[in-house]
Amino acid sequence: ADASLLSPIFHLDLPRHHHLAANWKAQGDGDRIQLADGKIHMESSDLNMTASGVTALLLPAEEQPVTRFVAPFTLELSDTSALSQYVHHEVPALGAVRLRGRLVRPETHLQVQKLEADISSSEFTLKSRGEIADLHTLSGIDLRNEISDIDTKHLLKALLDDFQYNKPIDGLRGSFKLTGSAQAWHVNDLDLHSTMENGPLEIHAGGSIHNVDHLPTAELKAAIHLRDPDLLQQLTGLPASPSSGDLLVKSEPYALSLAANARTGSTRWSADGVIKHRGQAIKGVNFALDIPHLHLADLGLGLQTPVQGQAPAVAPNAPLPSPDEEFYQAIEKLPEYPIEAAITVGQITGDNTDIHDLDILVSG
Repeated sequence: ADASLLSPIFHLDLPRHHHLAANWKAQGDGDRIQLADGKIHMESSDLNMTASGVTALLLPAEEQPVTRFVAPFTLELSDTSALSQYVHHEVPALGAVRLRGRLVRPETHLQVQKLEADISSSEFTLKSRGEIADLHTLSGIDLRNEISDIDTKHLLKALLDDFQYNKPIDGLRGSFKLTGSAQAWHVNDLDLHSTMENGPLEIHAGGSIHNVDHLPTAELKAAIHLRDPDLLQQLTGLPASPSSGDLLVKSEPYALSLAANARTGSTRWSADGVIKHRGQAIKGVNFALDIPHLHLADLGLGLQTPVQGQAPAVAPNAPLPSPDEEFYQAIEKLPEYPIEAAITVGQITGDNTDIHDLDILVSG
C-alpha cells in the first residue's frame, strides 16, 4: 500500500510513493476494534522504518479513528534534509540519521517518546535523547544533545578563504539542550570545548541562544587560547605572540554586543563593541579599544630583527606604498555603514619607539 493513505489518520503530510506493509491481530466489533502485536514497515529511497509490537484502538465512527496508538520503532534516513518531506519546515543537510523510540498517540497528537537519535557526518557526530510532544507541528521538543568530532580546521577554512595552516588542531566536543518548537528553537546549557588542553587553539565556550531561527537573543561566553604564532598569523595577518582572552557576546534582535579582555604576549588589552544590523545588513558599528601598554614586539611590529620563529611583518626588499597610495587604499577599504571608534593607548614601546598617551577617534 502507499503510505500517503495514513496522512489523514495521523495528520502528517506523508508523501506518496512510500511503500507500506502492515499486519496485526484484531479483536472487537465494527465500532471498537483493538489491534495488537502489529508490525509496520515503510520505506522509500531516503527512509527505512520498522515498528514492532504495535498496539492501537480503532473507533471507525469517531472523528479521530485511531487512538491509544503505541509503536516502538527504528528508523534510518539517508540525511537529515529528508525530514523536510514530512514536516512543514526545511531541515538542513547534516548527515545520515538513525533513530529509535516510541510513536505514541494517546488522544489527538502523535508524539515521540524515549527518542534516541544519532547523526553521523564527516564533520561531526551528534547524539540526541528526549521527546517531541507533537510531531505534526514539531512542538514540545525537549532534547539533550552531545556533539563530538567537530573538525575545527574545517570550520576555520570555511570562515577564512586563505586559511592555510598545516599543523593539526584539536577538535571540539560538547553538549546542549534543545527545546521549543519549529517556530522558536531554544538552545540552553551550551558547553563546547576543545578535546585536548595546551594545543595551538584551545576553546571553552558556553551560554544560551533563544529564537534561533528568527530574531535570536543570546548570551555566550568563551575562553580562547592561541598558542602557535603560525596560527595567529593565519588568523590575524600578524606574526603575533601567543594570546589568550575571554569573550562575552550578547545578541538582541537588531544588535550584537561584544566585550573582550585579552593578553598578547606582555600586552594586555580590552575591547567593547556594538554592531547594529537589520537582517543580513550591518547598519552601524561602535567600537572602543583600550591598551595600557602596547609592546610592538608582541604584534611582530617595530622590530629591527624578527622574533625567532616568526616571519617578518614585511618581506625583505618589498616596495613600500607611498603615503598617497596608503591613503587611497585605506579609503577603499572603508565600509559603507557608520563607524564610531575610539582607541586609547597609554604607551607604545619597541625598537627605537617610545610613545605616550595616544588617543584616536574615528567617526564617519
